[in-house]
Amino acid sequence: MGPSAYLTLWRMTKAREMLINTRLPIADIAERCGYASLPAFHRRFTAIFGIGPGQWRKQNNGAYDSSARRLAASFAAEPSKLQRAG
Repeated sequence: MGPSAYLTLWRMTKAREMLINTRLPIADIAERCGYASLPAFHRRFTAIFGIGPGQWRKQNNGAYDSSARRLAASFAAEPSKLQRAG
């Protein structure tokens, strides 16, 4: 996994964590994760997790799994998924 893919994975893992563990608006979470553009953040999150950040927050209702190993393994197996998400 290259540096860009690692950074994206780290940002999205942090975003997912904040979506569950805070009541911050999605725009604030996007900014805290390094995205100046909310649409860019939404597109990347959706490309990686298969659903938008708002929908993910509603579906998970506090059930955040802090283990990112499974997610990292999925991107290690298919690194092109991160590149396509951009």
